[in-house]
Amino acid sequence: MTAAAMDELTKDWLPATVVSGYGGFYQALPEGGGTAVNCRCRGRLKKSGGGIQIGDHVLISLLAEQGENEVGGMIEQIMPRRNCLIRPHIANIDQAVIVLAWHLPDYDLLL
Repeated sequence: MTAAAMDELTKDWLPATVVSGYGGFYQALPEGGGTAVNCRCRGRLKKSGGGIQIGDHVLISLLAEQGENEVGGMIEQIMPRRNCLIRPHIANIDQAVIVLAWHLPDYDLLL
């Protein structure tokens, strides 16, 4: 596929961030703001491996007006990740805070 054909194909896609996911359904928050869009993942993305994680930057296409539990968009492409954690499954982390008790209970640095 040529670059011009790819540009024509992707011109209606919106950049978004995945904010939740459950059972193959994802909510993606568009970068320009607004409300989260209920999305499904394209089959070719499921087969490519890796899967979608919370925090992933994606490109979505809007399908139609969404109701309460209807799909309003499709995740078309997953952008490259800066980093990711295995447990919990989240990606593109900017900051992590570790909180532990100082005296009670005694802490174990080898944990």
